Amino acid sequence: MKMLTAKEVKDYVVKGLSALYPDFDFKNDIYVVEVPEGERPVCTNVKKAAAVYMFYYPAQECYLRIGKASKGNTGRYGSQNYKKQSSIKTSLPRSILDDTEIQNENNICPEEIEDWIKKNTRRMDIFLRNPANRFELALVESMMHFKCDPKYEKSAKEIDKEGGVSQEI
Repeated sequence: MKMLTAKEVKDYVVKGLSALYPDFDFKNDIYVVEVPEGERPVCTNVKKAAAVYMFYYPAQECYLRIGKASKGNTGRYGSQNYKKQSSIKTSLPRSILDDTEIQNENNICPEEIEDWIKKNTRRMDIFLRNPANRFELALVESMMHFKCDPKYEKSAKEIDKEGGVSQEI
């Protein structure tokens, strides 16, 4: 999958939320930021708005991870996605370091993971200025999971194979 543009992401989110809440105009409450290559996101943004973040890996043309951070949660928004921490079991750094395909191509050591992520992935953040509640943020995250099918998240197809949710609902 090719990386979506900021406009495509915003249009998709606004259209999806507007279908559920037709009386509300989301266009001014949602903005999308592409984090420049080689940089970490500016944490002041998440102090003002909740965020859904997406990491794209151009070398494999796929999204790796999509997550969310509530307003003010600078740890989840910033550092957890770049540093390998033993206390966090499902972080982007841990997933990359455990990925034999990426490791065979790059041979990344834990000390280099932050720089590798900044140089080799593209990050896009969707900010919600005034989410109605925590479920609106989760809904936007779920919409992007559905659209992008990130590599390090279980897709509906995988859950179905494991005997979970049926597609026949």
